[in-house]
Amino acid sequence: MNKRFVAFLLLGLIFVGAAEWELQERILKPVRKLDRFWVDFCIGNAGNRVGDPSITMVRIPDDYESVSVGLGENATGENQELTRLDFGTFLFAIGKMSPKAVSFLPTPQFAEKSVLNQTSLYPLKDSVLQLPRMTLGTLVSNEGKPATPAQNLSYPALQVTGDASQLPEIAKTEIAVDPAFLANGDPAFVPGGDFSPIGEVWPRIQLIARQGDKVVPGFVLLSVAKQAGIGVDQISVDLESKRPMIQVGTLYEIPVSADGSMTLPSHGGLKHSMYEVTTDENGKEKRSYNFASLTVGDVALAAHKSDTLATTLVEEFSGKFESLSRNLVLLGFDRTSDRTIPTANEEWLSPMTATARAIATIQSGRHTERWELPIRAAVYGVIFLLGLILLGFRTRSTFLVLLLGVAAVVAMVLVFRQTLTWTPPLAIVGLFALMFIVSLFGRGSKKAVEEKEEVTEKQIEATEAE
Repeated sequence: MNKRFVAFLLLGLIFVGAAEWELQERILKPVRKLDRFWVDFCIGNAGNRVGDPSITMVRIPDDYESVSVGLGENATGENQELTRLDFGTFLFAIGKMSPKAVSFLPTPQFAEKSVLNQTSLYPLKDSVLQLPRMTLGTLVSNEGKPATPAQNLSYPALQVTGDASQLPEIAKTEIAVDPAFLANGDPAFVPGGDFSPIGEVWPRIQLIARQGDKVVPGFVLLSVAKQAGIGVDQISVDLESKRPMIQVGTLYEIPVSADGSMTLPSHGGLKHSMYEVTTDENGKEKRSYNFASLTVGDVALAAHKSDTLATTLVEEFSGKFESLSRNLVLLGFDRTSDRTIPTANEEWLSPMTATARAIATIQSGRHTERWELPIRAAVYGVIFLLGLILLGFRTRSTFLVLLLGVAAVVAMVLVFRQTLTWTPPLAIVGLFALMFIVSLFGRGSKKAVEEKEEVTEKQIEATEAE
């Protein structure tokens, strides 16, 4: 067997083994950055296979100070207890921005002993009624039985074909929505405890579940439908097909697992779709945000444009504030203590930011998936076969190896464009780079070899003549 191919085979197997090991362990940060760059590059060349998200987060951060109205200092950060007056303030400010759709993720429980939580105070209900009908998160469990009417909360049913037995079942609503919110909102479940399918590295988001003999939508699914103006009666679930799918009107197709959960891609390419830059007639640059992030303090200040600070803030974040009237507005906690969901990019997400990414993924169609191991193994086999053919030539094959390496990169982009599936480029590009290096140590050109053989033959003839 050709020595060049043997060297390529041995070194290539070691390299592929190391690349596959790194793919599972995710230890090297530069490799993770390369993967993220590669997916972003593929998405940038995916044409109309992907679109833009349409969501703006309004976050309750660590430094938010609860409204006290002179009743004493409240704690800040994770230890503070927010009141009905706090949430009334948030929602009043959001309402001033004329939002298209609002989803309210926290499921607060109010201490009735506080004067700011008394039901005789109506700012919360008034703030809720000025908004479009909201999607309201309710924390559910798959254990126990309802002890109160609120824990027996019923959710709207979806059209389903196929076997729904693998879907998790809602046993009870652990934390229901406050009646003031329900005055202008529809409840949707948020998984709690063991109910949640979130994994150790690759988070998954539960979109549907069983409640009795019906299948009901989760918070993410109902939020997406509300922003698109699609009713529950237009959402259908197909569990019969080889690849289960949720159809949201004619606008979205969401691939799900048999348990009704959706993968939250670690590399969704969302960073580069957060805003679009345009230039007005005066040459001034303007940003229109597809995916924006503001704090409740920013929004509250902007809703009262009566001082210099508010005016400055609105001018600085004008694109983000304008997105509130166009995007789905997601209100939720994003404190340091809430960030408990890890990703493969060494990020820690709060339930709110994970939810926002899931919604943005559905809205933009970025349901990217990695090639399975059998597919990667088949591709490696083809490359080793090419190595056997190319490195077996007596002539140098350097240019042909380089050409095939470029063709492989183009092919991976085209496959992504058609299927939204990808593979880390390290192993494939690395194999072609290794083949290129080994090809440089060939046995010389065909002409040189022929000349050497001719000299050898003449030497043999001369020896025989003597």
